[in-house]
Amino acid sequence: MELNLERTEPQPFLSLAWVEGRSTGTNLISLGEEISWTKVESGSGQTDSKRHLIFYDDMPPLNQSPYTSRKALRLDYKENILPLMSVCIEPCGDRMVLIDFSKEISSAANGAVHHLAARLEKAPISGVLDWIPSYCSLGVIYDPLKIGYPALVEELSRLRDLETEFSPESTRRLEFPVAYGAAYGPDLAFVAQYHGLTPERVVALHTGAIYRVYMIGFTPGFPYLGGLPPILHTPRLANPRLQVPAGSVAIGGQQAGIYPITSPGGWRIIGRTPLHLFDIRNLRPALLKPGDEITFRAINKEEFDTRQAELQSRSEDAISHQSRSTTSSPVFRVASPGILSTLQDLGRTGYRQLGVSPCGGMDPLALRLANRLAGNPESVACLEVTLPGLQLDVLRDNLFAITGADLSAFLDDEPASLWQSQFVRAGQRLSFRKRVRGSRAYLAISGGFQADSVLGSCSTDLRNCWGGFQGRNLRKGDILFKQESPTEQSGLAIRATQPAVFCEYGAPFLLRVLPGPQTSCCLGSTMQRLFSEEFRVHPNSNRMGYRFNGPPLEVSPTEIISEPAPRGSIQVLPNGELVLLMADHQTVGGYPKIAVLISADFPKAAQLGPGHRIRFQAVNLEEAHRILALQEERVEMGVVEL
Repeated sequence: MELNLERTEPQPFLSLAWVEGRSTGTNLISLGEEISWTKVESGSGQTDSKRHLIFYDDMPPLNQSPYTSRKALRLDYKENILPLMSVCIEPCGDRMVLIDFSKEISSAANGAVHHLAARLEKAPISGVLDWIPSYCSLGVIYDPLKIGYPALVEELSRLRDLETEFSPESTRRLEFPVAYGAAYGPDLAFVAQYHGLTPERVVALHTGAIYRVYMIGFTPGFPYLGGLPPILHTPRLANPRLQVPAGSVAIGGQQAGIYPITSPGGWRIIGRTPLHLFDIRNLRPALLKPGDEITFRAINKEEFDTRQAELQSRSEDAISHQSRSTTSSPVFRVASPGILSTLQDLGRTGYRQLGVSPCGGMDPLALRLANRLAGNPESVACLEVTLPGLQLDVLRDNLFAITGADLSAFLDDEPASLWQSQFVRAGQRLSFRKRVRGSRAYLAISGGFQADSVLGSCSTDLRNCWGGFQGRNLRKGDILFKQESPTEQSGLAIRATQPAVFCEYGAPFLLRVLPGPQTSCCLGSTMQRLFSEEFRVHPNSNRMGYRFNGPPLEVSPTEIISEPAPRGSIQVLPNGELVLLMADHQTVGGYPKIAVLISADFPKAAQLGPGHRIRFQAVNLEEAHRILALQEERVEMGVVEL
């Protein structure tokens, strides 16, 4: 089978160090600045051109260069001077631009990443929603309905005109106590055996190094650390753990890190620290920031338990959930919570650089339409109902709407309307009895649900216990409140729409994707198999991501430096298994991204459940944006008053 994959080619994006009118001293030019130069032979200190390129011994070579010598001038290296780097910019899905400064970890490349991030913060670009700095690359999240890909690339280049420089704050050095081995570090023995060392020698090497924080990502406050001794470089797990305890100190390839919260993870765990790395009570929630230096100190079990108890006592009731507004009133009592029912809105923006997942509704389209049908702004919190089982006792009259999956909703013994608003009376029971089509339904009420707001969103983050209803899924006996609105009466009209206009929730599921940035990692016929074979959703799938059963896909065993990962990323694990990142996804990752789901198909993917069979279809970036624009037009025209 011949496969024709149209892929947007990466564009050159140069960052250069130069001198002006002299052979010593350096200045920092703007990213992407066009310059003129003349050839300078190795060892020559003469300059006769206004601007000259400066080559360093440790610079990566350019793909195309007019130079025959890599040693034109030799200058003392400075942290905030960028060596010559061949930098490319390319799409990673239809909502993220990936700017890659280097294929190797270095303080220079990392400085370039944060230099550009600082410029984005100083001069915001309309349509840019967020950005994710990593070791050697910067992911820029944008709304393609507000700014197109070519325009965004042009705007990023425009930032070269700003007179700003990345000047890191004074370096801090922090010490982390760590209990190594045993239950605290289950992979310590493997790391020792893999390198032919004793566990004691591994600990000595690990504690003897000084580490630099290159980025914060994956989960809130997770520090990616450079400085791991090469002798300790160890491959990740072939099958990531479903749960890694908070505080776990880990090794992933040439990287080191610390897990701030309990979460899935594929790094080798060699110890655990009792320190807390992320606290939303603080103005700067993350304990660490890029540029910090840290060291590790070995402690015994007794000291670990003592430190942990002290910190735990300080953290009791750390997150005070939002008090109920005086303008809210009870609307539902949970008689049965079902499998998973959470309050969600359209998610968090602006915090990915701290490793905070956007979360939000798995099916953002159904959530928006539910709110429209209930007469609410689209961003108001709704109740996301995953699979049947939820039963709610109605405590007051209200108007509501249900969209998304057909979970056989009933009001008492009468079927409730789907994709249409209707009234409910106090004393009735709303229940979701069985799955007919899809997996997630959305319940909106006029005025909206009262919910805890954390970092600008009411979405429930289940891993961090933030937002929504006390940061968790609903339980039997919980009381849900509605937010009273002075304009509520004007929103009580009955409205309707047709789900078939917007989404296909039934089988067969065809998911459209763009080629990912690591297609070059694919071996043999991997890409052909991705688009010709059928895959099935694994039971071990959740809001963070779906796993798929299917033919194993082969990728190069070369370690990928952790880089930004948008929602919809399709990663290949070392065992050949596919993972599709969903709403609660990590912000960065180190597994090859061979494809990225188009955002117009997020709703379809959200309705997948265990056992569903899917196929993938390749599209190009222009098609993805056109499909999204057409979908948005239908949303704008789709809700009518009856």
